Amino acid sequence: MKKSLLSLALTTGLFVAATPVAFAVSPNHVELPSPESKNCRGLTVAALAQAGEYLDIHGIGNLADAAQMSVKELHQVAANYCAGS
Repeated sequence: MKKSLLSLALTTGLFVAATPVAFAVSPNHVELPSPESKNCRGLTVAALAQAGEYLDIHGIGNLADAAQMSVKELHQVAANYCAGS
């Protein structure tokens, strides 16, 4: 499960870095926040959702489907990331 999400995040990151096209996403939600940052969980979920737009995956539910997990599991991955585990 974590490998799927990590793979999706890395693929998205490589795609974004290699694509010179402007996208209509908020620049402050594209990068993952540091685990100790304020509202880390919400910002992490927002960053994942925004990153999905680069792969033509719209919405957190479709992103979870692409990573072969439930939305609840995706939120738990964000919570684990912010907890430092």
